[in-house]
Amino acid sequence: MVSRLGETKRRPVNIRIVAATNRPLDLAVAEGLFRADLFHRLSAATIVIPPLRERIEDLPALASSLLGAIRRTDEPAWRLGVGVLDRLMRHDWSGNVRELRNVLESAAALSPDSRIEVADLPANLLEPANAERPSRDFPKKNSLGAVERTTILTALQEHDGKPAAVARALGVSRATFYRRMARLKAQGHA
Repeated sequence: MVSRLGETKRRPVNIRIVAATNRPLDLAVAEGLFRADLFHRLSAATIVIPPLRERIEDLPALASSLLGAIRRTDEPAWRLGVGVLDRLMRHDWSGNVRELRNVLESAAALSPDSRIEVADLPANLLEPANAERPSRDFPKKNSLGAVERTTILTALQEHDGKPAAVARALGVSRATFYRRMARLKAQGHA
């Protein structure tokens, strides 16, 4: 039951509360920083979503989805230029998906057309990879592995992360595409 401000009449309400936090509330309860009764009311179902930096392989699909969400109905679909996805995947994303969305919105606003290029990215993404993030040993620029990796990542971006469409565009079976993606992930390149 709730009462509107300035009213004495009580009204019944039927609501569900969805709450999000980046802190372990059970520890906050133990330390006396969060009310135990409220914790037990809110913790009916708990979903843990790892930060973007721990699931960087989801970035191409997330970027595609976010670009679709920021697009106005009268605009063409946004696309990422060569090297943009690589820059995005090297960033540490301390601001998580919100930071990714802000970066894409900002880059889209600065882009003169519907293609976001590296020059459209914020300055912090144009600098070398964050020193705190573990460095990846990427193949040499023109090695066969680097060309394959770039080709696959570009195809993923151009086909909105849809494996069947990417496999078709690359002229390989889906099984081959999945094997190559697994190999890139194992090497820390995807």
